[in-house]
Amino acid sequence: MHGADTEMKLVILLTLSYIMDEDDNNSVLANCDEMLFLLEGIGGASGSKLHIFQNWHLHELLQGVMNLAKNEDNKKLLVEMDALRYLKPVIKDGNDNEKLLAMKTTWQLAFAEENKTKIKEDGELMKLVHGAKNDWPADSEMSTCARGILFVLNIDSITKSSEDLTLLEFTQQTTSGDRQRPGHVMISYQHFSRDILKKVCRYLRQRQYRVWMDVDSIGGHSSTLEAMAKAVEDADAVLLCMSEHYKDSANCRLEAEYAFDKGKVMIPLLMQKGYKPDGWLGILKGSKLYIDFSGKYSFEEQIQKLLAELGGRGRDPGLEVVDGPVVCENSSILMAPSIPVKAKTSSSQRGVGQWSPSEVAQWLQSHRLQGCQHLQNLSGENLVCLQKLRREVPEFFFNFLKQDFELSSFDLLHFSDAVDQAAHVTVCCTSQGHKDVILS
Repeated sequence: MHGADTEMKLVILLTLSYIMDEDDNNSVLANCDEMLFLLEGIGGASGSKLHIFQNWHLHELLQGVMNLAKNEDNKKLLVEMDALRYLKPVIKDGNDNEKLLAMKTTWQLAFAEENKTKIKEDGELMKLVHGAKNDWPADSEMSTCARGILFVLNIDSITKSSEDLTLLEFTQQTTSGDRQRPGHVMISYQHFSRDILKKVCRYLRQRQYRVWMDVDSIGGHSSTLEAMAKAVEDADAVLLCMSEHYKDSANCRLEAEYAFDKGKVMIPLLMQKGYKPDGWLGILKGSKLYIDFSGKYSFEEQIQKLLAELGGRGRDPGLEVVDGPVVCENSSILMAPSIPVKAKTSSSQRGVGQWSPSEVAQWLQSHRLQGCQHLQNLSGENLVCLQKLRREVPEFFFNFLKQDFELSSFDLLHFSDAVDQAAHVTVCCTSQGHKDVILS
């Protein structure tokens, strides 16, 4: 029987899962009882009609476990504590969001060498993973996660069909028609760094570098694993755009480790002030010096360092420099810098910073936060500031909400998750006057 003291420790454990780094994780490893209670909570919630365990919703408990699983030591510990047994029923019978969280957690766990055999030998789990790969649309996150798991486990190679390869074609503009086209510079990044990296991309293209940057994606990862694989294989250099969010992303880890395995030249770029790469990213970076695009130094100063580091890698003197997007031959895909082809010319898209008070109120209600009095006066601009705090100074972010907004631990976790999700949301106002909320 777990008492109130253990339940309070669970609240602390879940809060830590959002803010800890590798150095802080010893405090989590010391709380095996609470980690077990968290797993048992997932089992209890997945077996209940409302998917709730002691006031905790199943998706909140899953998010906490997924956060914990981002740490290397926790990956091994969670599997030793039989986490897979609790995740399988969710993948099988949960709602779509719960299934995705459980599958993402499994993907995180699969990166640990010690876990791979156990996952491979779990016939029920592997059947669920293969099912997700085959039964969900190929471009869905669920299918991508499943294929990512199989790839990490060395069960499934990345098959590159001719249709997939068209995603990676660049307009061939050479001085001699038969001359072999050079490779490109691949930008491996997480979406929080997208704006500054689009600027880097434009700058390089203006200097005749061929650049591969996936700007039509959710989460900053390649639209398909096939596209990512081909992008890495054809790269002369890979820009490793380091941040806390990059390190926590399974998609980004797959890109970076695949580039490392292929022996590609990797140039680290620092995208977050004060961030020190740790865990797998710290190992991959090694002793390489990074170029700082975090805003600490001028863009012009750092871009010159990048040009010097790149040298001739990915540069095509025969490439015609044009303003705007580069259109692939025989394809409607727009390569970097690009505009999503699905965007409607008759629509105007407004990000979070332009949300009206009623839209913010509606957003709070959708996340069951309408009862938090001190959140009711937030504007869209306030949300953007909070997103930045959450990304750059998470410890201050949590203290600020706790003290100034008087949020309970439960609402704090809710709101933190909601703020992260809001970064992907855009309000699309069509010419017919109605509004759609879409992922950016």
